[in-house]
Amino acid sequence: MVVYGKADSWEYTQKYTKLAQKNHIWCQVSNKDINHIVERAKPYSSKVMDVLMKHLSLSYANQSLSEESKKSVFLDSKFVASLSRNYSKFSKIQAKETHVFTKGLVEVFGEMVDHCSDHYVFYVPFNLDKKHWVAGWRISNSQLVPMVVERAKTVPQNIISADSSLTSVLRMQTHALSGIEACRCIAPHILASEAQRVAVLLYEYHMKL
Repeated sequence: MVVYGKADSWEYTQKYTKLAQKNHIWCQVSNKDINHIVERAKPYSSKVMDVLMKHLSLSYANQSLSEESKKSVFLDSKFVASLSRNYSKFSKIQAKETHVFTKGLVEVFGEMVDHCSDHYVFYVPFNLDKKHWVAGWRISNSQLVPMVVERAKTVPQNIISADSSLTSVLRMQTHALSGIEACRCIAPHILASEAQRVAVLLYEYHMKL
């Protein structure tokens, strides 16, 4: 199953071989970062995850065709960090409506209000204890209800921390395009080819390979 791209995996293997021979720094990603993406020796840095989330959002917009699909919003680790900093104070205030959130956090939601309806899906990467990335999504609407966190039991779990970064990105994209059942296809045996595909597509977005 091709997840992140549509071309044959052998074509991306050949392209990655050419890419690995280049010296480049683009889109705030260096040769070292590209090697980390493909080798998956350890969890990706927040910088790399944020670049992947940005590219995921752009590539998703190009692939999605229906009005319904335009209601998905992809956030990065900076948003998670900002939300976490606000939560400590927010949780202690009895009158929640009086809390003033930081300017950066408010601006993110302001952009979403301008471009999304009252029914949308937020996709967010969480880094648990700075050791393991997980994909999180929240289906929301105009009604204010408590958020419930639960694990999709039909999706295979990958306990290898080094693979958690790529697995999370692929699952967020797959869920946005095809739903939860399709996420069952994101299994360890496809990660090697998908990592090369991600590296090549990320490069091709900025430069012709």
